[in-house]
Amino acid sequence: MDKPKIVFHTVDEYIASFPPEVQAILEELRAAIKASVPDVEERISYQIPGYFRNGDLIHFAAYKKHIGMYPAPDGPQPFVQELLKYKSERSTLRFPIDKPLPLDLVTELVKFRYAENLALVDAKARKKKPAAGKPQSPNDLPDKLSQPAQRALAAAGIQSLEQVSHYSEKEISKLHGIGPNALALLHQALEEKGLSFSGETQLSPK
Repeated sequence: MDKPKIVFHTVDEYIASFPPEVQAILEELRAAIKASVPDVEERISYQIPGYFRNGDLIHFAAYKKHIGMYPAPDGPQPFVQELLKYKSERSTLRFPIDKPLPLDLVTELVKFRYAENLALVDAKARKKKPAAGKPQSPNDLPDKLSQPAQRALAAAGIQSLEQVSHYSEKEISKLHGIGPNALALLHQALEEKGLSFSGETQLSPK
């Protein structure tokens, strides 16, 4: 007679189903994910822990020899070389269970996925017709900006050149996805608008 399949209702139940040493690893990973994005929603999805904010962010699952994380993003990212150490399939990362978790990489990955979600939300909002009588923030950022640069600006809540001008060049350059080409395009666009980078305003964390 087959054993009844275990059904998890909470992440606590999922983690508690593993040996203590694995539980400690999963709790460490769980804490890193929750600290990466404000107000992240945690729930069981497809019978493994899932994390959501403006859409699906990341999932993880424990196996005999590794911890799996899904999805691993494709395309250029500032941490792509680090990802390659753990990427086993197109959308799967595998962290060996007998080695320390790369928590800094996990944090960058979750923040990157959050920026992707914000960019999708922003793109959908632009397609909607603005309500009558309500001023709309202009989206006059350069069309030639790369996708990583657009995601980086969206994650910081920057949607216009006027907003860009509130930050210094150094602050903008620190955003993941902003490289020399993006800075040059922003410089040119700001000049055409009679604007410039500010050297005084501090970039507020999102």
